[in-house]
Amino acid sequence: HEIEIAVTGTDADGFPKTVTTTIVDPQGQTHLTALGGLLQLEHLLGLDGGDPPAPSIVYPDTAPQIERVLQVLDKFGVTVSLVRNISEGEISIINQNNLQEIGV
Repeated sequence: HEIEIAVTGTDADGFPKTVTTTIVDPQGQTHLTALGGLLQLEHLLGLDGGDPPAPSIVYPDTAPQIERVLQVLDKFGVTVSLVRNISEGEISIINQNNLQEIGV
């Protein structure tokens, strides 16, 4: 299963920018969905290295343990990458194995 999200627009200086995120899980959508549920349950129980959230409505995108999430996804064979253009003809690539940007 592959999910690709591409966003195109302009930055604060008016220059065109494109950011593309790709998530690939060779085991399919059901596996990826189950991993998302596992990660959220661990977050709610405080098993992700952070404090459990206070009782309230909690949204998945508020989990601050992104490095751990990427490690778990990698452990289960899921690849996450981010590609963005910095300027015309220049891109940077970020993936879960290298959280630093790689200029290309």
